[in-house]
Amino acid sequence: MSQKTGKPYKIIKDGSVSVRIYRNFMAGKFRFQVAWNEGGRTIAKTRTKEADAIDLAEKVAARLADHGSAKKQVVSGRSYQALRRLQDLADGDVHALLSELEAAKKHLGQANWIEAARFWKMHAPENFKERMVSEVFEEYMELIADKPQKARSGIRSKVKKFTDRFGGELIGLVTTKDFEKWFRQLPGTKNYANKVRAELVTFFRKAQVWGYLPEGEVVPAKIAPHRLEKKEPAIFSVEKAQEVLGKVRDDCVPYVAIGLFAGLRPFELACPGETRSLRWEDIDFEKGYIKVRAEVDGKNRIARWVKMSANLMEWLLPYRKLEGKVAMTRAAVIVSKDLRDKGVIKDWPCDVMRHSFCSYLLAKEQNIGLVAEQAGNSPEMIRKHYRRPLTQEEGEAWFEIRPDHGEAEGAEVA
Repeated sequence: MSQKTGKPYKIIKDGSVSVRIYRNFMAGKFRFQVAWNEGGRTIAKTRTKEADAIDLAEKVAARLADHGSAKKQVVSGRSYQALRRLQDLADGDVHALLSELEAAKKHLGQANWIEAARFWKMHAPENFKERMVSEVFEEYMELIADKPQKARSGIRSKVKKFTDRFGGELIGLVTTKDFEKWFRQLPGTKNYANKVRAELVTFFRKAQVWGYLPEGEVVPAKIAPHRLEKKEPAIFSVEKAQEVLGKVRDDCVPYVAIGLFAGLRPFELACPGETRSLRWEDIDFEKGYIKVRAEVDGKNRIARWVKMSANLMEWLLPYRKLEGKVAMTRAAVIVSKDLRDKGVIKDWPCDVMRHSFCSYLLAKEQNIGLVAEQAGNSPEMIRKHYRRPLTQEEGEAWFEIRPDHGEAEGAEVA
């Protein structure tokens, strides 16, 4: 930049040191040029505001006066170049820059400056779209709109607990500390709190994909879940299953029998809508298979064939001429109430039919891969949840639970 040679607008002095301020009118605005002599050359810096120019001039004058820069000093060429580079970086105020560097170094610890700069560039707020938690919640609900109603309700209830607390905040500003405090105070069981956390990991990762969060581990994933005592899933005994099937109302027998002996998930058997639940047309009595269509398998969205056991065929034969949905939408509620009213059960454990099926089939076949294929699960899930101390004889007895043949004869449902 060219140096001003006219009369200074102002001169700032400190002892024998003078720093000049020139005022220029350019492009309809005043510009203020601060100039001083240092190291055998004239240095000039421009400011758009007079107050900033005076502030810079005072700092430079004080620094030069304190360090006797007006006197000649002998320095090496390398040191001189280093000083010049510092002055350029500091915009004239080297001491202020050094103070900032010292303060920043305390926060950096073992990290270096380049790592810090790269991290800031990656995580700076201006790199991301600002979204309130409540806004991301609405987008997330739209994303899962095609899931079965029961699955949507479960997801919504979990994420909404978080939204009720943090809905008015930017999702990028939710801190690990605040999240952990909220998570540890969630009402209900620790198991349910862990399920909420797991759903929020998915929620945050989707926000990350949408550009609302930086790359890296999301906040919920940084918080350890509650430690739980491992409990085996509840299952029916052979005797209890026989009693349940013998006393449940007739129009719910297919729902219970398929759950106990084919292991379909409750929402695969009974879900709102005409196409998202198992239909009688999906049951092939000739070949002995149940087809679980992709739209029925709301968890994996992958079609599978489930081989029917001989005893299941016997339970279903009286109903084989029916059409439409196999079970009523609220079948689980109806069955539970019916059996409780009759004194058969005190409660209906969650997924008890599927848990019973997987456990007894594993005991009978001793083949995790086969059970996983039938259940539409991974071998790891079967190994984790369904390995239990059941004998092969108990497994075989489970698939010998049959209807009373005397009553079944001619009992076909029209």
